[in-house]
Amino acid sequence: MSGNNGLPQNIWPFVVKGTLLFWRPLNSEGNSMRVGILFPIVIFITAILFLAWFFIGGYAAPGA
Repeated sequence: MSGNNGLPQNIWPFVVKGTLLFWRPLNSEGNSMRVGILFPIVIFITAILFLAWFFIGGYAAPGA
């Protein structure tokens, strides 16, 4: 129990798989690599959707 508060090591962190709330614990066999790959992809897609909303909604050129 050195620093893990008596909890199994595979409880934290959790990952959301897809858009559904499908939670599963990470294990030490390299699944934590998915977070490192998926996180920038999710940020990129969010930025593209925001820019599309910004330009399609006409907020980039008010009064035009």
